[in-house]
Amino acid sequence: MIIKDIYKGIRLEINSLKARKLGVFFFIIAPVLVSGIFYLIARTPVDWGVYKHLGINSYDLFAPGIFPLIILFISIQLTILRIIGERSPHGTLDRDLLSISKTSLFLSKLIANFLIVLIQSSLIYLSMFYLFPVRNYGNIYIIFLIIVLTGLFGLTLGLFLSIISRSKEQAIELVPIILLILLIFSGIIIKTAYITPVMGFIATNSPLAIVSKSLEDIMLNGAGIEDVIINIYKFISWITLLILIGWLKFLFESK
Repeated sequence: MIIKDIYKGIRLEINSLKARKLGVFFFIIAPVLVSGIFYLIARTPVDWGVYKHLGINSYDLFAPGIFPLIILFISIQLTILRIIGERSPHGTLDRDLLSISKTSLFLSKLIANFLIVLIQSSLIYLSMFYLFPVRNYGNIYIIFLIIVLTGLFGLTLGLFLSIISRSKEQAIELVPIILLILLIFSGIIIKTAYITPVMGFIATNSPLAIVSKSLEDIMLNGAGIEDVIINIYKFISWITLLILIGWLKFLFESK
């Protein structure tokens, strides 16, 4: 029964995606456009520190941190209004819940939008290695896995924020706040080695820091799956936690 309900929910979500096709197209193509701009402006050779004799430029150096940030921002936008935007009095949420359960609706939104994330991730992957090639010493398949997981994290985070928000305005306002917090703890701006021990522990285990550090180790240092598998497990734990909390909040809320 739940499989049938999920299938019905996926169809509803796909119909909704079709209705806003221009917006969906923007979500798909935007990461590629931003990546291209990043590629064009970040061409300065890096001739300092440990990178002095490696022949890399600023695009190569900052790509492991910037690409996850781009993916995260766009994927959050994809689902930030998927629940709060459909609530009463003008949404279709109450009507949809007459035919399928909350669990089925929640899972169907995740699955349907994950298809968009897969397309996004594939395009970003192609951008990184073919359109705007970045220096890489590691396994490209592990990189693709991390890119997909980053998109999935943004998807679940956007859906979670949509569920806990009281209005569309509040949901939209939460996005830059959350992203700024993640950015501060990411190690992109301030390296975790220069953060106080307690905050450094939080920063090291924050989602964006996990992803950017893993990509840096793979792309610039040639790390293998055995070197980043713990970080991948941590990141999957973040995704699972967001899905679980978001589902429970949606399931037991009164309205």
